[in-house]
Amino acid sequence: PPQPQPQQQQPQPQLLPQEVPAPPPANREVPQLDAQLRRELEDTWRELKESRASQARLQVEAEELRARNTTLAGYLASAESNAQKLRSTLSNAGAAAFGQQDSNRPYPGAAARAALAIEASKKTTHVTQRPPPVETMLDPP
Repeated sequence: PPQPQPQQQQPQPQLLPQEVPAPPPANREVPQLDAQLRRELEDTWRELKESRASQARLQVEAEELRARNTTLAGYLASAESNAQKLRSTLSNAGAAAFGQQDSNRPYPGAAARAALAIEASKKTTHVTQRPPPVETMLDPP
């Protein structure tokens, strides 16, 4: 005859104790605190590296802007010098042409009008000194 098989016992659910466990001793918290501090240190180093890279990029950009500023200041100085030479040439040409004109004419000729226009433009155009270099917070003291 077949033998009855023993029934397998199902695991009983465990009941949690009513007591709350005491906090772990201080020496157990040290590794957790150490890991947290390491993460914070890594984050700080990462931020420092990013800041240094950003500073380097900004320094390169500042140098490029200084070079561009110098170039533009040179162009401006050259343009002002050429404008002054042109005014002088036109003024001299206008005076020579004006001196040859008939004194009975009520209006001066084109050369004299050009000389008058040059005089008027002198009042609006100023020769300036070269601007000082741009200083940034990134420049060493």
